[in-house]
Amino acid sequence: MKNVILVAGCWLLVAGYWLLVTGCWLLVTGYWLLVAGCWLLVAGCWFCSLGL
Repeated sequence: MKNVILVAGCWLLVAGYWLLVTGCWLLVTGYWLLVAGCWLLVAGCWFCSLGL
């Protein structure tokens, strides 16, 4: 029974670590997509206001 708990703990530790790493990558990627989207919107509005 003790082995099962140890194995389960190790699996949860590894799964938690990978979810954390994946979450960080998603956060960074999402942030840059948000920034890029804002810049494109600003550029689009600017071009429209110039009548291009």
